[in-house]
Amino acid sequence: MRDDGAGLPEGDPSQLFERWRGGAASRAGGAGLGLAICALAARLHGGRIEARREHPGAQFRIDLPVGAQPTEEP
Repeated sequence: MRDDGAGLPEGDPSQLFERWRGGAASRAGGAGLGLAICALAARLHGGRIEARREHPGAQFRIDLPVGAQPTEEP
């Protein structure tokens, strides 16, 4: 998914997927859990998630393997 918004905060985009790291959530008054939950779901299904800076905006991508079964969190 790509948008034309304000873009990503400075720093490593992968940190956006950590709980309570701030980023867009802190600017919008969110709890900072949404992207962490997305990352957990992707990982449990054997996939991955990434964020990239675009000009303007940002792009988020989730890749999930076809037919993957969720695993339990260690």
